Amino acid sequence: MRVWWRARYLAYALLSAAIVGCGGGGGGGGTDPVISNLSYDPKAAYVNSGGGQVTVFGSFLFANADGGVSSVTIDVVDSVGTTVSTTTTPVASNPSHTSGNIQGQVIAATSTIGAYTVRVTLRDGAGHVSNTLSGSFKIASQPWIAKAPMPHPRQFFAAATSGGLAYVIGGETVGGGSPFPGPHSAVVDVYDPATDTWTDGIPLPTARTSPAVATVNGLIYVIGGDKQFAGEIAVVEAFDPSTMQWATLTPMPTPRSGAAAAVINGQICVFGGMNAGQNLATTECLDPTLNSWSTQPPMLTVRRLLASDALGAYAYAVGGYDIVNGTNIGGYIKTVERFDIANQTWSSMASMLTYRETVGVVAASGLLFAIGGDNTFFRALDVVEAFDPTIGSWTTKTAMPVSLARVGALAIGGLIYVFEQGHTFQYTPGDDVL
Repeated sequence: MRVWWRARYLAYALLSAAIVGCGGGGGGGGTDPVISNLSYDPKAAYVNSGGGQVTVFGSFLFANADGGVSSVTIDVVDSVGTTVSTTTTPVASNPSHTSGNIQGQVIAATSTIGAYTVRVTLRDGAGHVSNTLSGSFKIASQPWIAKAPMPHPRQFFAAATSGGLAYVIGGETVGGGSPFPGPHSAVVDVYDPATDTWTDGIPLPTARTSPAVATVNGLIYVIGGDKQFAGEIAVVEAFDPSTMQWATLTPMPTPRSGAAAAVINGQICVFGGMNAGQNLATTECLDPTLNSWSTQPPMLTVRRLLASDALGAYAYAVGGYDIVNGTNIGGYIKTVERFDIANQTWSSMASMLTYRETVGVVAASGLLFAIGGDNTFFRALDVVEAFDPTIGSWTTKTAMPVSLARVGALAIGGLIYVFEQGHTFQYTPGDDVL
């Protein structure tokens, strides 16, 4: 990373207002000046191999400058200690300005990925050199990469992972309706991230939209959903990738579509959804070993088209829709609840920053990510937010390259894969500089 000054430091104009009572008499007869409070933004940028640049705005304080400020030097050092850039810029200041604030901006090239150290020093009018202030700057790969598109564009599908592969299951065929909904699908598309290729999977025995899905011990469980011309169903079907066979299991006690599922303590817990036009707060858990269901305490909020994943010992119910309990116009929801199966309790957590349904939710890198979704009748979102359970709050992350409304998201090998209609994207949490 090389750094250039784009404009001189705004020393004189700023100091004239900032050093009232601080001038006169020089810097103390030979004492080196002192600088402090280095601040700059941004502290990271994405790589641009074509010669991209980013403007960085910064400031710091100085004191004890003998004869005013003469120049500022910025050194940039790479991760192995090699100096990759040194820039010294004259600063025009009054000799009586012995303390104050210096602000400026630099242009940083963004052609080389890496972690860099920025070192700042000041020289005063008498030639004395200050202490060094240091900070970090990161140039990272773009976190979002478009991958091979889904071969069968669909929405309201289920997305699950097993054996390092992603399975996109069922859903509603895009473009087959007049205008919608399209035909309910039994199609299973299998994505291999290692080769960025799709293959045809074994179709679902029961075509459906908006099912819940979970994976336990390598088996993929597809639960409930909506069957065309039959409404909500309770059907549970499990796929074993080792035998390439589907099996029908004990049905869910409550037929429903638009529910969400997460695995906690080896059980598959299904939350919310809709049955016969009524949105639900229902929680029911399947013990895959016993092939039996138990009823658990309901969520605090009735909702459908929510999303869920487990993080640590808890499952999280995120977003969704309910015209009564929704917290914005239209009934879209941003609230988040946490289920503790050990104590059979629900707790309210910090809400997402954005109201939305059909959001993709997935745990990765110790965070819970909420990706895309819809919050104004097919208004797709590119918004990405992450919940940190250690501090209990959400932050905004780098947006997706396109807006996606009916998102399926899952994690494989520390990377997140997002599917919707014909799109496939890979997201690398560690490269996100926000």
